[in-house]
Amino acid sequence: MDIIAIAAPAILTLLGNFLFYTWVKKRVDSNIEKFKITYSGVFKEKIDVYKSLLGQLHDLKLKVNQYQYHPEQSFQRAIMEDFNAVVRSYSVNKPFFSDAIHSLFKEFTVELRSVFEAFATAERAPRSVEADKGYWDAVNKLRKGEIFVAIEDKLVAEIRADLQIPL
Repeated sequence: MDIIAIAAPAILTLLGNFLFYTWVKKRVDSNIEKFKITYSGVFKEKIDVYKSLLGQLHDLKLKVNQYQYHPEQSFQRAIMEDFNAVVRSYSVNKPFFSDAIHSLFKEFTVELRSVFEAFATAERAPRSVEADKGYWDAVNKLRKGEIFVAIEDKLVAEIRADLQIPL
């Protein structure tokens, strides 16, 4: 009888601890699972946004580079529509982008607008040294495509960092 009196509290304590442990484990596991599902969905969405933006930038870069050889009004309108689509895509998905990408997009917008203003000025203005210089400066900016490369490189670097792929 002495053994039962001594062992009963220990058995009850073990049983209580076991029940408490399984209850806590079940709650923690369900919360972790919810977090994993939510996080993986957001993570996949972020990767999809980056991939989509990279594709749009690539298409726009090709059209912009072709524009210098085909300066028709309809081609210019198509490029402006693509440019607006890239800006719209960036604006809608802004929460997924870092501050560095945000500043690159500001530069991108300013630079591409200045290039098209130079093209439009050269198109409308009578032939002059200043108009030709502005036109060729714009053509050379497009050929270099530094702002496109900067944005693409930063997007790829962020995707690799998120996926934990070494550079």
